[in-house]
Amino acid sequence: MNNADVIYRAHVVELRPTPNQVEFLEKCASHSRFVYNRTLSFFSGHPIWHKGVASFLLTKLRQDFSFLNETSCAMQQCAVADLDTAFQHFFRRVKSGAKNPGFPKFKKRFRAKKSFSYRDKRRFDFNERRLRIERLKTKIKTRQKPRFDGVAIECTIFERVGKWFASIVYKLDAPKFIPARQPSVGVDLGIKSFATLSTGEVFANIRPLQRQAKLLAKRQRQLAKKIAGSNRYVKLKKQIAELHYYVSMKRKVIINEITTYLVRNFNTIVIEDLAVRNMMKNRRLAKAIGDVGFGMFRTILTYKAEAAKRKLVVADRFFPSSKTCSNCGIIDDKLTLSHRQFNCNSCGISLDRDLNAAYNLNTLAQGSEESLNAHKSLSPCACVN
Repeated sequence: MNNADVIYRAHVVELRPTPNQVEFLEKCASHSRFVYNRTLSFFSGHPIWHKGVASFLLTKLRQDFSFLNETSCAMQQCAVADLDTAFQHFFRRVKSGAKNPGFPKFKKRFRAKKSFSYRDKRRFDFNERRLRIERLKTKIKTRQKPRFDGVAIECTIFERVGKWFASIVYKLDAPKFIPARQPSVGVDLGIKSFATLSTGEVFANIRPLQRQAKLLAKRQRQLAKKIAGSNRYVKLKKQIAELHYYVSMKRKVIINEITTYLVRNFNTIVIEDLAVRNMMKNRRLAKAIGDVGFGMFRTILTYKAEAAKRKLVVADRFFPSSKTCSNCGIIDDKLTLSHRQFNCNSCGISLDRDLNAAYNLNTLAQGSEESLNAHKSLSPCACVN
């Protein structure tokens, strides 16, 4: 089977562990952090990193610290592999001449994310809302059934806002191409409306952070008055974390709904290459831009389009989609963000500026094949897949 015939997908499922199972999960996360930190401390005094030496050091650690034998050795080997990945990234940044290459850091007990992994499919099993992991005598109940029918090759268990989750990676056969009902669509992202399509459809911006802003501010004011480390401080901190989790999930749900709709209904999708990092420098709009989730939208749309064999075209960052008349092609350089209506002085057309931009993006879908063969600096768009 060729690599082109295989895809990898992850299913994040919420766990429903018993108190005894939670105790075991926390023990696994603690042992994983312990192995990571001990191995890092050994190599902090040595200029050369060697994964084979690190694996030998793990064997020595299991002999010196008997409590490590209570959890899976394969899970602890994954901690060493994670440290190896951190060192490889560090060496890559050093070679590239980065000012701050970022030497691997120790995982602090109360700040580090509680997580551990199994990268051997024999060490875990997930079916019918039951997850089995090595060294745990009972199976953990899950909230959902497996989403995919492929082979599970990796499992990462982590904790967030007091809840435990498992991210399970599956190896799947690539799906067959199924033509969509419509050939192409231009998608203009914005703050007033999340997305405006060239078909005339508009997806509203639900502003999840703005809706919870007053409650978040109230909780944070209360937290500032508590003694750090007290029971009330810990309780309020957890409530704030739960609010942020709720906001992020609301944002992710709406983005998944929109991207799924686009992939199911259009063969070619055209979006803009937004400079989100530069846009966030605008102190008046930074909060609203961050609340929309432009970066998450492009990431999710990219992998969904690849899985469904759709063509995703990304317009050039400096392509004037909003300032160009979709009817005659004249560019209005005087158009500002405050102008929500596009009025062309040449042909007299008048329409919503976001819809006008979506029309212009949709025209790039027709010439995307030709633009791929052109020089990159001259091309108004680039094809992602």
